[in-house]
Amino acid sequence: MSREPPILLKGLNFESCWSLFRERAFALRQTEDQNLVAIGRQIVEKCQGLPMVVKLFGCLLQSVTDEDEWRSVLKEIWEVEKGEDSILQTLKVSYDQLPLHLKQCLAYCSVFPVGHEFDMDELVKLWMAEGLIPPRGNRRPEAVGNRYFNYLLWRSFFQVCTDCHQSNVKYKMPTMIHDLAQSVSSQEFLRVEHNEKQGGDNIVRLAFCSLNTADPVAFRQICISKSLRTFILHLDSGALSKQVIGFLLPRFNCLRVLDLRNNQLEQLPNSIGDLTHLRYLGLYNTQIKCLPESVSNLYNLQTLNLDECYKLLELPKGLSMLINLRHLNLHIDWDRWTELKTMPPGIQDLKSLQTMSRFVVSAKNGCEIRELKDLKLRGELCISKLENVENIEHADEANLKDKQYIEKLMLRWSEATHNNNNNNNSRPLVPTIWGRLRSGATSNIQNTLRAEELIKHLQPHNRLKQLRIEHYDGTHFPQWLADGSFLSLESITLSNCKRCTVLPAMDQLPNLRNLVLKNCEGLTAIPHLRNIHTLVVDGLNKSVFSMVSGLSSLSSLTISRCGDTQVQKSSFEQLTSLTKLKIEGCASLVSVASEEDLQTLISLESLEVSSCHELVSFAVAGLPQSLNSLQLCSCEKLEYFPIQFNLLASGLRTLTLSRCPLLKQQLQNNEAYLAHINEKNIQ
Repeated sequence: MSREPPILLKGLNFESCWSLFRERAFALRQTEDQNLVAIGRQIVEKCQGLPMVVKLFGCLLQSVTDEDEWRSVLKEIWEVEKGEDSILQTLKVSYDQLPLHLKQCLAYCSVFPVGHEFDMDELVKLWMAEGLIPPRGNRRPEAVGNRYFNYLLWRSFFQVCTDCHQSNVKYKMPTMIHDLAQSVSSQEFLRVEHNEKQGGDNIVRLAFCSLNTADPVAFRQICISKSLRTFILHLDSGALSKQVIGFLLPRFNCLRVLDLRNNQLEQLPNSIGDLTHLRYLGLYNTQIKCLPESVSNLYNLQTLNLDECYKLLELPKGLSMLINLRHLNLHIDWDRWTELKTMPPGIQDLKSLQTMSRFVVSAKNGCEIRELKDLKLRGELCISKLENVENIEHADEANLKDKQYIEKLMLRWSEATHNNNNNNNSRPLVPTIWGRLRSGATSNIQNTLRAEELIKHLQPHNRLKQLRIEHYDGTHFPQWLADGSFLSLESITLSNCKRCTVLPAMDQLPNLRNLVLKNCEGLTAIPHLRNIHTLVVDGLNKSVFSMVSGLSSLSSLTISRCGDTQVQKSSFEQLTSLTKLKIEGCASLVSVASEEDLQTLISLESLEVSSCHELVSFAVAGLPQSLNSLQLCSCEKLEYFPIQFNLLASGLRTLTLSRCPLLKQQLQNNEAYLAHINEKNIQ
């Protein structure tokens, strides 16, 4: 195979670089000092057409008004010797202008490999663990660290990953900046990637190991300094054995950060409790089931990361002894629910706690919901096993209404709710109505009344952005769910609320954009939501199309496993904003848009129909001309389709057909009509 010659990319021309520099360096000035302009143009000339370098110096000089300081920067650039590392030395001029604390934070990142994707919050926690964020009065160190990071981002020492999801932004360090960080870290780092070592010539304080095996031999070949403060291990496969951990832990006396994420690790030895300087323990996405009680000895621990640990069953009973713990990360995908058995009592004693992704209400002598009272939690919180709340006053004491920094909340009952209120010494959950129940009343009625009364007292703060309610046994939702003061509430998910028949007046929520209704089979109507953008309806017994026909702002609609789904005439008339329609698993669906209904979807771009096994005809009157992607899958009886050219969307660019045998033959016999479609996948 012949090799193509490398393509040499030229730098930006001077005027483009000058424009880039000017919009940063002079952004805060009403007028441009012509002397500074002249110096600035000379600085730009020395940047070799590299936009990143131009931005670095522009940001550096934005708040500098003294002409002598501008000349000093120019002089430093002039003194950089030409050679292979001239660009690196030029970047170092900008680095040298940083305050010491930011230099240390940037140098710390040298331990990670080139191209590593950083999560800002996690990186800040690592900086905190290393002592790189000193106390600043009453300010939260996390807030100070975020400010550090955002300043480095603004100065172009970091950049946003272009392929990341908006809700989960990741950052990268440009290669040249990584080289710079590595050059100024005094070779205190050791990086091992696939058995190739880099660094480690001096006293190693930072170590990153990415190995394709958990073989003990591989670890014994790594010379690990006893002065090590950060150890980050990424394994491509396998699990750390007791032998390997037994080899490593005694060498970690000074360790502040231990990150063992993304491997098959199932347990930690008791000796983990000897690492008394440890401030960050990362077990993200491991197979860990429980932690040794000795973890309670880690009194300096700030972060315990157990995110994505789906086999985790319990936490150490002495967890409340970790008085410096700020982050108890227990996040899991809420659609892949696994249950912690219980929560250790004394959570209320963790006064420094800032984040705790999950809280399990325990029965009888365990952790009660009122232990949340004084915790100043932020971010995400899921409260599960709500059927274990025995006293209505305990729900009030949890004080959810005042937790203004909780942005995402789940209220979850167990899938099979039982009446656990058998303690005769406890006050009944619903004292005002409990006596009305006849002695022969069913447990279902009891559970319904308990749930309806409890949820009234679980009202969150009105700054909440996302709310999810699961396995709620009531027949109606609380009035606070339609409170117009929830100005920030953007997304609501109601899952397995099977007894509910009506939704509250959610049209009172001015910024509600996303609504998911899953297995709420008793619902008979969906309120008119004037600002809704995304609607997912899964497992509803009623005809969904008639319920959504008036949602003119809807841009994405998913209908899944809805048994009585039939497309009525004019079902789509008012859905003029709809760009994406997905229909899947609707067993009774026979026809989609037998007349001209589908053509009224004037904005539709993507259409997907799958696993509708009784579907016979589809859009026989034609497809909307705006459509550019069509996917049909597992519709075995489908045979009527607008194959003629004038009925196919002229803008259709992607067609996917699989497991639709009757339709497949038609399309293969009429390939001429499909010539304008760029991507065709017919199976």
